Amino acid sequence: MDAAYMFARDLVTVNNGDIPREAVEATKKHVLDFLGVALAGSPQPGVKELLEIVTDWGGKRESTVLCYGDKMPAPNAAQVNATMAHSLDFDDVHEDAIMHPGVVAIPTALALADYVGGLSGREFIASVALGTDFICRLGLAARPGENIHQYGWHLTTLFGYMTAGAVAAQV
Repeated sequence: MDAAYMFARDLVTVNNGDIPREAVEATKKHVLDFLGVALAGSPQPGVKELLEIVTDWGGKRESTVLCYGDKMPAPNAAQVNATMAHSLDFDDVHEDAIMHPGVVAIPTALALADYVGGLSGREFIASVALGTDFICRLGLAARPGENIHQYGWHLTTLFGYMTAGAVAAQV
C-alpha cells in the first residue's frame, strides 16, 4: 500500500471525535475568518462579474452564494464564495506551505453542506479541518520554498482540486 492510498483512506475514514479539540477550535475561528473576509470581499471587482457568468451558465439550484443569496450548482457557488474570500487577499495563509487553505476547504464544505442538507455542525467542522490538513500536507510535501511564485506556481490552485474532492468525500 503506497503513501497516497493510506493518506486518502485515512482522510475518509477518520471519526469526527478523532479530531483534537484544539484543531476543532482553530477550525471554528478559521470559518469565522472566512465569512468575514468573504463579506468584505463581496463587492470587490471580479466577484459580481464571476457571479454573472456562472448565473448565465444556469444549472441546478443546489448551493447558496454568500452575501448575494443566489442558488446555483454547488461547484459554481463554491467558486464564487472562494473568490469573495480571496479578493482582498486577507484570507488565511499557511506560511510554510505557502498557500491559502481556507478558500478551498471552507467554500467546498459550505456548498456541499447546503446541497446535501442535514450536515451537523461537527461534521461540517470535521470536513473543513480535514480538508485544511489535507491541502497543507500536500503543500508541505511539495517543499515549495519561498520563491515558488516566481516560477508561476500557486499551490492553493494546484492542490485545490484534490482538496475539494477530499472535502466532498467528507461531506
